[in-house]
Amino acid sequence: MSMKVTVVIPTYNRSGYLMEAVDSVLSQDYDHIELIVIDNASSDNTEEMLSCHQLRDSFKYVKNEANLGMVGSWYKALFEFVSGEFFLILSDDDYLINKSFISQCVHKIHDTGAKYCISKGLVKYESENTFHEVGLDYRENIPVRELFIDRFTNKSLFPYALCGILFHTGFAKEYGAFKNEFNLNCDSELLLATSLSFSGCYLNETSYVYRIHDNNLIHKMPNDPKLFICGFEFYTSPLLYAYKNGLINKEEFNFYFHSYIKSRMHKHYMRVIVLFPDYIDFYGSFYSDFLLSLDSFSLQNFRIPTLLKIFPKGFLRFLYKIKLVRG
Repeated sequence: MSMKVTVVIPTYNRSGYLMEAVDSVLSQDYDHIELIVIDNASSDNTEEMLSCHQLRDSFKYVKNEANLGMVGSWYKALFEFVSGEFFLILSDDDYLINKSFISQCVHKIHDTGAKYCISKGLVKYESENTFHEVGLDYRENIPVRELFIDRFTNKSLFPYALCGILFHTGFAKEYGAFKNEFNLNCDSELLLATSLSFSGCYLNETSYVYRIHDNNLIHKMPNDPKLFICGFEFYTSPLLYAYKNGLINKEEFNFYFHSYIKSRMHKHYMRVIVLFPDYIDFYGSFYSDFLLSLDSFSLQNFRIPTLLKIFPKGFLRFLYKIKLVRG
């Protein structure tokens, strides 16, 4: 099989982690890999450390003139440089541990006609130096829509990680993946959108390590209003895409919303009311297309808890900060 797979590693001032990620890709036993390191204007020795790989035909180093942010780099890589039929995004602080990961995924995709392949992996908590296995309860094939539903019923905080997923390049471009720089969950968004459109396959092999540490960008979400608000898009946009492209009908669209999304959106919106009251109009505007597509539903349908009506917003924000309020 000669299907090309592109691996994208975005990086910014993490030369201490980066080489482990790069070496883990270069040690894969699959021959048709294109590796692209996209550097977000690092000021450390990243470029110097990568110089030993610059002569490889399958290696490309791209240095941005300015820092485009994590999502901005994903978008640039996908639409300007990725040439493989499938692609994998590997963060500069993560790494692959199964040398046959990509070849095994390619074989499964070839045999099943799947448009994505997802693998089991490990989450490493750096502060404790402990590992936790993550994965899904699939033997091999993942039927259309099943992963979308599983995302709402799976209780695990990390049922999978970006570095364990091969995405279909053509669909990602058609969908317009990674277009919102404030949506740090846009990798999960692409996966859910793909799962509503196509079947997938599952690799029951521990294939990667995803690191959790103090510098993970995801930690910024609770304190940044736009990151917090736009992060919920990974639930709504795949469903809206499926509806607008005829993959689900109006009845199914409303059913999925009321069954899986409504209660989560209610909680999310209540948190915005408390934490970011100046962004309530932004919230309504940002999700207007999705809400207008529903039958007779708007944000005004959400019940405002008595707690939010009685106590001053400043006091409630304080409770949120110390994690006493969960609603």
